[in-house]
Amino acid sequence: MSTQTYSDVSTTRAMHARIQQSASELRVIKSVINRHVTSHTIGTSVPFSNVDSFQQIAVSERCGERSFLGSIQGEIVLSVNIGYVKPYKEGKKRRADTTSDDADRALAKIKKSGDDASKISSASYMVAKETITNLLKLRGASGEPVLESWAVSLRLPGQYGAAMSVTSRPSLVIAMRLAGGIAIPLSPIHAIVKSCKDGLITVATEVVNPDFNLPMTEQCREAHDRGQKSLLLLASVPHVDDTPAPDAYRP
Repeated sequence: MSTQTYSDVSTTRAMHARIQQSASELRVIKSVINRHVTSHTIGTSVPFSNVDSFQQIAVSERCGERSFLGSIQGEIVLSVNIGYVKPYKEGKKRRADTTSDDADRALAKIKKSGDDASKISSASYMVAKETITNLLKLRGASGEPVLESWAVSLRLPGQYGAAMSVTSRPSLVIAMRLAGGIAIPLSPIHAIVKSCKDGLITVATEVVNPDFNLPMTEQCREAHDRGQKSLLLLASVPHVDDTPAPDAYRP
């Protein structure tokens, strides 16, 4: 039985119209409204800047926790579900959270890889750790797992599209494959976008360097073969200067 109210309908319509006003900026190619869900097809790739713009619209309409990212029939879709209610978590025993340790281990390998890794600031490594930890905690709208595989790589100047100049320095790139066909809450992804402004979400593996063509699970591969493509999220960790140590106290 539907519990949708007139207020839900009017709010959905207002949200749909608001997003359509920014359709050109967001590069929307198709918009659909279905009861309390307003969906917008973006195509096969979306830069972080457009994810940021979409979420800002959702937040401005008090729907920041009801916006979603997903892939449908091989294209990326951003949506807002006015009727969405976060699933209730029963008081079951929680599994140990290993996301921070997983991030530490991956970054430790980078740090041991050579002189180039030492040129990345400690502050940048901390941003990378926070980003990876948050991404590893991603779940679908119903609490289902969405992470297929992930990696963090050292990007040298001139590599993977990075600028090449005398002042350029190595950086870190985080890559994650997310399951297709699942609505993924946009709010936690947007938090990542704000710290790593340079990035991309795509279903078009042909536009991605082969080094980032991450492995798929068997279930993901079967879905991919049926046209339900998974999402590749690529985030470039920005350079952050380390805070200078305070001068030693001199009496």
